[in-house]
This record gives sequence, structure tokens and C-alpha cells, in this order.
Amino acid sequence: MLDAAAPILGAKFWFEGREFVAGSDGFAVIPFMDHEKNSVVVATAPGGYASARNVNFVAESWEATVSIIAPHETFIPGCTANIVLRCGLFLSGTKRLRMPLSELQSPSVSLDARDEKGVTVQASSMKVTFNECADLVVPWTYPVGCCSLNVTLSANVSLRSSANGTTSISATASVQMPPAPSSFQPDLVGIIQAASTRSDVIVPHLRLGDGNYCLDVSTIV
Repeated sequence: MLDAAAPILGAKFWFEGREFVAGSDGFAVIPFMDHEKNSVVVATAPGGYASARNVNFVAESWEATVSIIAPHETFIPGCTANIVLRCGLFLSGTKRLRMPLSELQSPSVSLDARDEKGVTVQASSMKVTFNECADLVVPWTYPVGCCSLNVTLSANVSLRSSANGTTSISATASVQMPPAPSSFQPDLVGIIQAASTRSDVIVPHLRLGDGNYCLDVSTIV
């Protein structure tokens, strides 16, 4: 008796005139769409079995996040301190699918210090390089009279739904100066390595259940 979740070797999938062949796990990956769309995915298995399923494809979108988590006691007016930033990059507007920060192109961080009236007293911008295993550390001189600090992360990302397209993204965080003790908790979201192909969104799986093949289509976003 076959396991209902056992992979079907040799499964093939058709979507909008293109053929996708499943790997040894029974899964095939169908590319992102540049807009939301409902379409039919057809699957076949050796022996002439076939199945079809309507799938709602989610349009590709990207979201960046940034949080200031430096210890408050390191900030002394007139002195240089290290600002610790925790950055994130998520695919298709979800906090479930986190992508490596190496996907960011030409990332930069802008620091905008303002006084009690909201007037900028110091502004700076710098290119940054990320380490996937550590938070970003940015040196900053705390100006006298600064009451708030705004941090903006800016970058470009290559679109997976377009061969040569890119999109610009940004994220902003702010903190009152001097900052209160940080209560930021460790990020428990695992990093999913970027695929070498320009795809990632719909995962069709051909299953055997009750003696019949059926198409199980799941999204990872």
C-alpha cells in the first residue's frame, strides 16, 4: 500500500503553456507572477493519470524591516556610539518567507537626528554591508540637543517575476533620545536561502490517495 504523501516520480506540470518537471520529492516550482492572477495548473503522472487545479497566484512583492536594538546606556550626548540595527527582508509581503540580506542591492542607511521641535540637527548616509549571522553595527556621534533619531534602510531588489526588473524598497525605525532599555526579542524566523532560479512561489505536488492521483497545490507565501 502506497503512502498517500509519497512523491510521484516522473510527474509533470503545465502552466500557461510551459512545462515544469517535478524533482525526486514530487514537487515542481512555478515562477512568480507580476500581478495577482487565477489560473489552472495541470499535472500528469506515468500511466496516463492527470489532474487540474485552479490556483490563485499572488503578485510578487518585497518588504524590508529595520529595528534599533542598541543598549540605551551606550548613548552619551557628544560621544560616538555604535547603533545596532536588526534588518530583515521578506518576500511577497509576508513574515513567513525571509530572504537573505545578500538579496539587497546597494543597501544604504540614513541617520536623521532631530531636536525637540522636529528640526534636523544632523543627517548622514552610508553604504552598508550585511553579515547574515550578525546584526548591522553603524557608528554614530550623538549630537547635543538630539531628541529623536530616525534610521532608514534603502536598497534595490531584483524581481523574480521579471528577467531584468528591479524594485526599490525602504524601511524606517525611530527612537527617542536617550532611548529606553531595549526589550527587543531574538528573531525566530529562519532564513530561507534564495533559489538559483527566478521562481519560488507555487509548489504543486502530485499525490496518490484512494487509488487515484490528485493534484495538491500549496503556496509558500
